[in-house]
Amino acid sequence: MLRESLNNVYIKGRLKSVKIQEDTNKNNKPVVRGMVMVEVKQKVSGKEEIESIPVQFYVGRYKDDGSPNKGYDSIMNVQNMKRISTDGADADHIVMNLARLTEWAGYDPSGTPFSRLNISNIFYNSCDPSEPDAAVFQLEFFIRSIEEELVGGEPSGRLMIKGLTVRYGGIVDMLTLYVESQKGVEFISDNWNVGDTVIAEGRIRRTPKVSPVAVANDDDGFSDDEEGVSAHFSSNGNYAYELIITKANRPEDENRAYDEDEMRAGMTERMNRIETSRKPAAPKARQRNW
Repeated sequence: MLRESLNNVYIKGRLKSVKIQEDTNKNNKPVVRGMVMVEVKQKVSGKEEIESIPVQFYVGRYKDDGSPNKGYDSIMNVQNMKRISTDGADADHIVMNLARLTEWAGYDPSGTPFSRLNISNIFYNSCDPSEPDAAVFQLEFFIRSIEEELVGGEPSGRLMIKGLTVRYGGIVDMLTLYVESQKGVEFISDNWNVGDTVIAEGRIRRTPKVSPVAVANDDDGFSDDEEGVSAHFSSNGNYAYELIITKANRPEDENRAYDEDEMRAGMTERMNRIETSRKPAAPKARQRNW
């Protein structure tokens, strides 16, 4: 079985909102699921950014041996914290240092495949507001591809890397990472290759997914608004994570490197797992012939 990858996430910021749903699992045991949203003010690639980072959780009230689960208690305590959505500037600062990155992949109801980054965590603690905010990761992965990012058919100056990570139980996920600094682009271009096993550190960015808007282009119309109104409507409320690599070393030696054939088998299992999420297409409605 493939060994589990190094996969650490640290997030510190102000509690923005909490969604908690109590439920039962397939064994009729009590569980709690939901999401904590954290507002993080941090510097990414030299620019100050404000990220709203959603962190998912799912945990049972009791462990398998019947004893209380401290993770459940930690999540329920979050309900008592002050948050931006209800308390504004008085919101509590929160920290988590045992979060993890995973892939959520499958098919949506229309049959379109998707792959999204997911951050999960169980333990949440209040913290000193004077400590700087951060949303950072440390990740070990097998390089599946390295290529220039293209935006509108033109190179953006960033590298885009597809990396394979291994969860507990030998489950393989595929995550996308980016390199923005010229120093980073040059180092990785010179030292990393497809098939290498590497460890990287960086920042987690959550950015709007820009989609086309039905207004005239600058060349085909006019605008009296210097800031541009359309920029406020282009995301349609959809956001995406970006893992920005800010530190990296040379590939790991062969004693730690993943075996290429085993990773290929893990990718096959991943694709089979994704296929099982595809639902049969709904039958077309019968039309009446008049």
